[in-house]
Amino acid sequence: MNDMTYIMSGASMALKPGMGDKQDGDIYSGMVTDTIKEFDSGVNYEIMFNAYNEVNAMVNYFSKYNYFGTKWHADSGGLQMITLGKEITEELKEKVYRVQAQYSSYAMCFDELPIHVLELKGKQSRIDLSGRRYIEEWAKQRALNTGNNVKRQIEVFREMKSDSKVFLICQGNNVTDFVEYYNNAMSVIPKEYYSSMAGIALSAACTGLGRLEAIQMLGSYGFMDIPKEIGNKLHVLGFGSIKRLWPLLLLKESGYINKDITFDSSSHAIKPILGEFEGDDGRTYKFGTEPHGEETLLQQGNTHEKDIIEGNEFLYEKYGHILKQYYDMDFEEFFEIVGCFDVSTSARYNLDCKRQVTTNLYHRWLMAFQSCYKFGKDIIQTRKDMREGIFDSGIPAMNDLINVKTKEDFIKWFKVHSKHMVSNPIIRCKTLEDVEKKTIVALPI
Repeated sequence: MNDMTYIMSGASMALKPGMGDKQDGDIYSGMVTDTIKEFDSGVNYEIMFNAYNEVNAMVNYFSKYNYFGTKWHADSGGLQMITLGKEITEELKEKVYRVQAQYSSYAMCFDELPIHVLELKGKQSRIDLSGRRYIEEWAKQRALNTGNNVKRQIEVFREMKSDSKVFLICQGNNVTDFVEYYNNAMSVIPKEYYSSMAGIALSAACTGLGRLEAIQMLGSYGFMDIPKEIGNKLHVLGFGSIKRLWPLLLLKESGYINKDITFDSSSHAIKPILGEFEGDDGRTYKFGTEPHGEETLLQQGNTHEKDIIEGNEFLYEKYGHILKQYYDMDFEEFFEIVGCFDVSTSARYNLDCKRQVTTNLYHRWLMAFQSCYKFGKDIIQTRKDMREGIFDSGIPAMNDLINVKTKEDFIKWFKVHSKHMVSNPIIRCKTLEDVEKKTIVALPI
């Protein structure tokens, strides 16, 4: 059984909802279900929806068509609420809990961050964290609040007789922070609630985006005393590239992390919007805005008509037999539908012919799924290379994580190698007043 699961977030970008009677939903769902069942990369494929801003899509679309044959995870939507300027009230949380209870197998909690934001960075806020400050004195209360959120979330799930399991999301600015956050959050969750918890989730929202920060976050898991009654899962939020996964995979192969791993990203769900996908050989096919243009411009660069032809030949050769179980369609008809007239606008989902609309929808999802499939294959190969001792990240300190098997090993690794790892931490202050005084606290392990 696979011990890693990739959760594709941003469901609506790949499984486009809202087409109503334009499509044949049962056929579309059948195609997707059969594809997931047949093409197993070695990494489980599941999907995440946002229980705040994708409620209508779930209620009226995803759930209506047998959940498209896979398990669903439900994000709380807390980040989206903050981004939209919404106050996260208890009433709003209750609504989210009820959606999660009814429509998901696994659910993320409302976690509270001990972070002060000096200024918003607009679209760059996810990668430019220079405006964030970690406030030490806030950490304990924010963790207690998060634990109480999990407690109430489980109570709602049990009231609704839901089998959905909750992930406790932990935050921190270093190893010790993560462990203390976990301990404080768990201190308010009754032991009899543990069986309703899927496991622990780790977030880098308070650490920073350097490699060292990712390693500290992952290393903290080995210092957490997790009761056996809690589920056997570790979830890592927002990991959607092989390089970002290197530390996690190394610590998994070393035995330091001996749990079923789940991780989520929208990096592959967005592929249809970017008009690109990755083939099995690693080639990226880029579809332009005009299918017959000599050279057409896409958000990610220039592309030729050749990519449209050869990319669709690849998709049909690999997945066409599933399409043909529902529509007797040769490549010529398939290409005429998906590659001859419109490869970029929503007009192709509003045609009068259900056969054409459904084919275009399946084609859209395939671009995301094929990218996920290739990602999964790359993960399996990377793990194999690590086990065989031939993996080389090009960073000796990174490679040495394969020898970290215990807490003592991790402490030793940190003392020897931390100075050799790229670091980009969120600045740490004891109090909000220290932020104003620009008094920065040193960052220990």
